Amino acid sequence: MKKITLAVLIIVSLMVLTLATPVFACTRPKTTIVPCKFTMVGNSVGGDFSPGKVWWTNDNSILHVIGASAKGLLFLSPTVEIGTMKNTVSFDFNTKTGIGYGIEIWDMTFIAPVYYYTGQPTGSPNPYGLGTLDGITIEKVTSVFGLVTGLGIMLPGDTTGQIIATHGTGDFEKAKLSADVIGKPMLLPSPPYPANEWDEFAYVGWDGVTPAITGTLTFHT
Repeated sequence: MKKITLAVLIIVSLMVLTLATPVFACTRPKTTIVPCKFTMVGNSVGGDFSPGKVWWTNDNSILHVIGASAKGLLFLSPTVEIGTMKNTVSFDFNTKTGIGYGIEIWDMTFIAPVYYYTGQPTGSPNPYGLGTLDGITIEKVTSVFGLVTGLGIMLPGDTTGQIIATHGTGDFEKAKLSADVIGKPMLLPSPPYPANEWDEFAYVGWDGVTPAITGTLTFHT
């Protein structure tokens, strides 16, 4: 009798699980994955920049920077701006080995696309959405912007890392950005730019050369 009772209980339990499974499946959040790439360009060397705390150790061979910040623009193409950003960075860099490591906090605001310089709307929607998205980048630093350009602005120059952004507003309230980031200081052509004008380029979700997209935006609904 006990064996029969146990068998009945097992069968009933399996039936309950079978009936409950579709319910659980229906309550799972829906996800949409969007390939994502854009370029961050630091404002010109005279732009909004805060040096943070800067000092040298080991006979001035190791640079330390805490809390430096700068502003930049987000671009979908060289002429189409899709947002603004502010980043705050802390890093160490060894001038003898040419290697350092840093952490950057990204505060991004995505807007309706406008044409760079004119600020006129393009009439096209932002392919990623509108709102703010905050992220963090852990990066390897192989040059320092100020040391490369001679401008004294101690920010990471050549870098490789990955950005993870999981907190946002608007369309990004339940979104996650995951992408490789490649940073490069670049001397802009003169003309049309003033002589010896350098900007920092950070390629998010691509390498800045090939059209391949490696970044992803995951939206949960």
